[in-house]
Amino acid sequence: MIDQGDYQIAWQAYLGCGLLAAVLWLFIVRRIPAAFLRYWLMLAGVIFLFTPVPHPLNPAIWVPGNVAAVLSLMTEGLESAMPIILTMAAGQVLALILAVSLLLWFG
Repeated sequence: MIDQGDYQIAWQAYLGCGLLAAVLWLFIVRRIPAAFLRYWLMLAGVIFLFTPVPHPLNPAIWVPGNVAAVLSLMTEGLESAMPIILTMAAGQVLALILAVSLLLWFG
């Protein structure tokens, strides 16, 4: 069984590193002149980093979707990774919808 303290420390470390990566990504993308592309790339990167999914072998714990998809694909195969990949794809569709909304809102 996974120790709750280790689980929380792992998520804190992931969120800290992910926040740093997201800030760096935002600094890179902010110079793009096309507003829609800028909003979409910002949101797509953040959603890609921070989408949690239930672990394929233990649904009681949550793991980062990008990490779980890659590890599931490498160890279990495509059938095991497909629900995670679909969740990540839904997140990217959400990023597109939010980018269009931001473009219409801030025009």
